[in-house]
Parts: sequence; C-alpha cells; structure tokens
Amino acid sequence: MKDVLFPFASIFSLYKVSLLKKRSGKVPQIGYLNHSGDLFALAQVVMYLRKLSVLECLGDVQRSITISKKGLAFAKKMHDANLLSSFLRNLGVAYWGLGKNEEALELFNDLLHIAEKSNSKSLRLVATGNIGLVRFWMGHNEAAMKYFSRALAIAMELDDKRNVSIAYESIGQTHKEMGHHKEALSYYDKALKIAIEQGNRRGEGILYGNIGDLYYDERKYKLAFEYFGKAQSIASEAQDRRSECIWLANRGSLHTILGEEEKGVPFLEKSLEIAEQLQLPGSEKICLRELTRAHIALGNLSVAEELSLHGAELSRKTKDRQNQVWFLTLIGIIAIRNRSMGKAITNLKNAEKIAEPAEDTWQLFRAKLFLKRAQFLKRKSMTALEGIRSMVDSIQAHEKGAGEVESLKEEEVIAEAYIICGSCLREMGKGKEAKEYDKRARALIEKYKLYSLRRQLKVKS
Repeated sequence: MKDVLFPFASIFSLYKVSLLKKRSGKVPQIGYLNHSGDLFALAQVVMYLRKLSVLECLGDVQRSITISKKGLAFAKKMHDANLLSSFLRNLGVAYWGLGKNEEALELFNDLLHIAEKSNSKSLRLVATGNIGLVRFWMGHNEAAMKYFSRALAIAMELDDKRNVSIAYESIGQTHKEMGHHKEALSYYDKALKIAIEQGNRRGEGILYGNIGDLYYDERKYKLAFEYFGKAQSIASEAQDRRSECIWLANRGSLHTILGEEEKGVPFLEKSLEIAEQLQLPGSEKICLRELTRAHIALGNLSVAEELSLHGAELSRKTKDRQNQVWFLTLIGIIAIRNRSMGKAITNLKNAEKIAEPAEDTWQLFRAKLFLKRAQFLKRKSMTALEGIRSMVDSIQAHEKGAGEVESLKEEEVIAEAYIICGSCLREMGKGKEAKEYDKRARALIEKYKLYSLRRQLKVKS
C-alpha cells in the first residue's frame, strides 16, 4: 500500500521562505536546517526517497534496502517523523519482498505507533494496510481482513481513491485465499474500476493479474490466459518488472499445465531472467521448478537436471525447506528416467527426511511414491509392487481436489500415482489390472484438465 509521506515539491520553497524571513526556527518541517550543509543533506535524503520510488517500480529489493537504511539513519539523527515514516515504510516493504515477514511486521508496527502518536490518519492508513499485507502472507487471514477493513475505512474517510482501490484489492485477495471466489471477484472489480478512473496503470495491471489467478483456481484457463496477458502487457509498459516477472511465470506455468510445454518454456525463461536480475529468490525458485517440470515432460533430461540442481542449491542457501523437497524430488524423477536408481533413491530419501509431514502432506507423499518406484525398478518383486499399490489405494478417498501445496494440487499427485501404479503392474505382466489404474488417472486428468499428464499416460499405455 503506497502513499506520499513527504512533501517533495514544497520543502525547498519552505526553506527559501524561512531564509528570507529569517524565521527558520518557526517552520517545523525544517527547524533543524541551520546552515547550507543541512540543505545539502536534505537534498540527498530527498533523492533517496525519489530513488526508492523508482526502485520499487523496478522491483530492485536489495538496493531498496540499502537506500532505506541510509535514509532511516538520517531521519533518526534529525528526529524527523515524516522522514522516519517514509523510510520505515520503504524498508518494511523491501523486507516483505524478501519474505522476511517478522522483520517487516516489526517495522510496520513501529510506523503505526508513530501514526497513533502524531494522530496522522495518512500514516495510520499506510501502517494498517501494510500490517494487513504481511499478516496475509503469514497466513493470518482473519487478522489480515481486520487490518484491510480498517485501511479501507480510513481511505474512504480521507477520500483517497487510490488507497480505496488498494484496500478493495487486498480484501479481494484475502477472500480468494479463504475460498470465497464470488466475493473476491466483486472486490477486484471495484478496485479495477477505480484504478482505471485514476489512470493507475500499474495497479490496473496487478488487478488484471489477480483476476487471472482467480480464474486459474476455477480452472477457467481461457480467461486466465486473457487476464495474465493483459497484466503482463501493462506491467511491461509501466516498467513494473517485478509484476512482469510474476505474470510471465503464470503464463508459462499455465501452458505447461495444459501440456503445451514448448509454448510455456519461453515465458518461464524470460521470467527467470528478470528474477535473477532483480535478485528475487522466491520467483527464481518458482521459475526453476516449472522449467524443470517442463523439460522433464519434453524429455530434455540434461537441461532439467541442471535446472533442478540449481534450484536445490538456491533453496538450501535460502533455507527454504519446501522447495528443497520439491527439487530433490525432481532430481529423483530425472534419475529414474535416466535409469540411475541409486541416485534417485538417495535424493528421494533426502526429500523424505527434509519434509514436514504436517505441512508438506502431498509433497511428502509424492517423494515417497517415487522412492518406491525407484526401489521397485531396482529390484522388481511382488512385495515392492504390493507396497506401491497399497500406498496408491490409500489416497483414493482424496480425489475431490480440496487442497493445494505450493501450486501442486493433490488431484495432480493422485493422477500421477495412478499412472505409476499402472506402469508397475504392466511391468509385472498384469496388464488388465494396469488398465484400471490408467482409467482412474484418465478420469482425473480430464476432470481437472491436467493435460500435462496426458503425455505420461500415453507413454505408459
């Protein structure tokens, strides 16, 4: 949530007036400006704020942190609440961008304290909106909704259309996360109408992308493509590279879901390039993961292995356990395709060790499934076969597709499990029984439009 917290245009005119009237001590905004050196220092800090505005649009988080810290030190030295608030806000946004939610929350709570102390509605708006945003990303949906609702009320009281739009969007996102799609779309539409009226192109692009996400979750893929395309086009035009990175990745991932990996790869590669340039490890890992899956499907195993190894190392460095599980599982799958069962077993066992059963239910299941597949291929036996069949049959009751873990939907895991079980049965000469599992897999693929799995089923049949 963005706001103008410092009067760029007026500060130098105020200073000029105070010098002419020799009353600088009675102008509160610049009471500490006693000589020309202070003016040069102020000019520097104003440039910091202008740079931060540009860097935020570019999505350059690391440089934003460096400049915000410099500005924050200056503001504390000068005891200037306006400056302090501006840099607290920018540093909080930057930390949130890196996934450092606790640090961001602490900064935004400091900002809220300043707002309450100074009785500033404008600052309270920025603080509550950003606290809501961090709470949302921490999965605290009820708390997030409370803060977003407060921000909306303040924005309406101030007649701040731009922040009314942002609050509507944030409430819509929270409704989406809670599974309230109808309510989410209603709030997105309200926000979009204001963004268009205000000429807020960046906000307009983000809202198109959010609506695309909503249609993606509802499996209305044609509409999702349309809105992701609009969002990417506007982000590129507005030079909002962070958002452009997201919408490129979404378009690429959507192509791979539909079994159109050849079309998806260029979008994912472009998104990865931006993520690397802007040093966005979260986006980088998503792109590496989806590119790996696409190249596995296309049979480009050496490329897939290189990408997955890079992803695993990046996940290790950033202490991202969930993505470590993802990439170790992908490395195991590639090893199985290359008939390197020892390597597959080692990596899949490591994935199993790292995963948290309570949090990574379907990721863990998938790692265990491919581990059993590798063990079966290493030494085919009826015992190994029955172990796989028992594991796969245990999930039949979950076919409703109610959950999602890091873009891996449980129905996709179940369909893949049926394909693997069918393959094992066929390799043990039980073709008739294998067809039954193929049939189950095909039903899920068509029901949930998991067209990327069609190729696997065709190869195994």
